[in-house]
Amino acid sequence: MSKTKKIDGQDLPASAFAYVGDSADPSTFLLPLHFAGNRPKTKNHIRNSISRFAEINGIPDEQASAVWQCIVTAARAHGIRVDYRQPFRAKETETAPQAPATGLVARPYTPESTQEEAEAMSALAAERFYERMTAELDEAEEAEWRAATKQKLEELQ
Repeated sequence: MSKTKKIDGQDLPASAFAYVGDSADPSTFLLPLHFAGNRPKTKNHIRNSISRFAEINGIPDEQASAVWQCIVTAARAHGIRVDYRQPFRAKETETAPQAPATGLVARPYTPESTQEEAEAMSALAAERFYERMTAELDEAEEAEWRAATKQKLEELQ
C-alpha cells in the first residue's frame, strides 16, 4: 500500500506533491499541488506553494529548480500566472531557474538589475509609443493629401 499524507483534511499520495524526498516517509512530502475533485483547493495550495517555496527547508539545492518547474507547470495548468524568478527574490544572491520554453537565460537577481530592467522597459515603451504616433500622423497626413488631391481632380473635370 502506498503512503499518503493528510493535508487539509484529505489523504494525498506522493504524486500529489511537488517534492517527495522518500516515498516511504510521508513527512518528506512537501508542497501539495493536487487535490482530486477539488479544483479551488488545488488552486489555493498551488498559490501557497508558490509563495512558500523559498521558505521550505528539506529540498536539496540540486533539485530545487526541478521542484520549482513542477510548481510552475501546475500553476499554468490551472491558469495561475507565475513569475519564474519569484521564489528567489527573497535571496538576492540566488540565481533564478531558466524559464521553460522561453529561451531566457537565468541570471542573478539584484534590486539594481530590476531597476535597470524597469528603466529599459520604460524607454522601450516610450520609443514604441513615439513610433506609433509618428505612423498615425503619417497616415493622417497621407489621408489629408489624398482627399485634397481628389478634390482638385474633381474640380478639374
